[in-house]
Amino acid sequence: MFRSAVIQAIFCLAEAQIDPSENVGFPNISNFSTEKRLISHLLKRYETQGKMGRPVVNTMDNLTVYFGLSLIQILDVDESNQVLKSSMWYHYQWTDVLLQWDPTQHNNITTVRVPSNNIWLPDILLYNFADDRLNEQRNALAVVDYSGNILWMPQAILRSSCTFNTKYFPFDVQSCWLKFGSWTYNGNKLNIEFVDQHSFDLSDYVTSNEWDIIENKAVRNVKYYTCCPDPYPDLTFSLRLQRKTAFYTFILILPCTLLSLLTLVIFWVPPESPAKLQLGMSVFVAFFFLLLVLADFTPRAAASIPLIGAYFCLSMVMITLSTVLACVVANMYFRGVRVNRAPAWMRAVSTDISQILLTCLKYRNINLCAYKT
Repeated sequence: MFRSAVIQAIFCLAEAQIDPSENVGFPNISNFSTEKRLISHLLKRYETQGKMGRPVVNTMDNLTVYFGLSLIQILDVDESNQVLKSSMWYHYQWTDVLLQWDPTQHNNITTVRVPSNNIWLPDILLYNFADDRLNEQRNALAVVDYSGNILWMPQAILRSSCTFNTKYFPFDVQSCWLKFGSWTYNGNKLNIEFVDQHSFDLSDYVTSNEWDIIENKAVRNVKYYTCCPDPYPDLTFSLRLQRKTAFYTFILILPCTLLSLLTLVIFWVPPESPAKLQLGMSVFVAFFFLLLVLADFTPRAAASIPLIGAYFCLSMVMITLSTVLACVVANMYFRGVRVNRAPAWMRAVSTDISQILLTCLKYRNINLCAYKT
């Protein structure tokens, strides 16, 4: 018992010798740089006021957010699921009154970087979002100047829904659009405008191996919904993409042309040759394989059937008829050696047709002679 009392006394003496003001292991904030103290001071305002609500002085004030997009790369165009996957940079600019300071009182610091998850952010989202992920963008630091102007440029991988028309595949031109707007605020509370240009910024664009951008534009729309009388502005960015046809020329167009030439060869093969039927069946299977390849590149519920697919189906129908007729001709050829007379049904059909033709010619000649006399 005496030993435990001595140990407690030693610990109490050791704690008494430690100065709390020294903050062992954690330097005092007064020793931090002016930039750190300024950022800490700005974020304390948000800790006091909270991130809920727009950063405006008066509730009736309209906060304007300037928005733009930089297209970095077209990652995928999924015609089957009608989804465009692209890599983007967002451009946000707005003014936050809670993040203003006097540079003369903070060592002439005019700009700082603050974590975006600690300040108010506009709820501008992609309307035609086609992804199961709820978070479409990465967190990035926001650049703030002394007047409260904020520049925020997060990266994002967007999957947007599009409507594809594959009628002229693979020589088609597709149009995709991305609609951005505030999800909860109307135009009287949060106004959205373009940053500088009414189009995508393509200065950092990586050229796609499959698509060429032939048109790039953006428009600002104001829509009134039946539920609410207030205006809801949005920015709609549009892309017109033209497919590069070099790849599809070699895997679809060229084989289709060669198979079409082989279809004509079927009629040049002698009827007694078994190669006539074999060639017809081989060409049929080849067209069917091309049709399966085409089905992988086009949506299942397309509004229009690709013309090249219709040509494949028509060629398969003609090859089927040609093969059936080749079987009939081959059967007649080999039966002609053993049977001298034609079948009864064929004699009846040929006789009836001959009688009809001769009767028509007879009456035609009689009417012609009567007209001349």
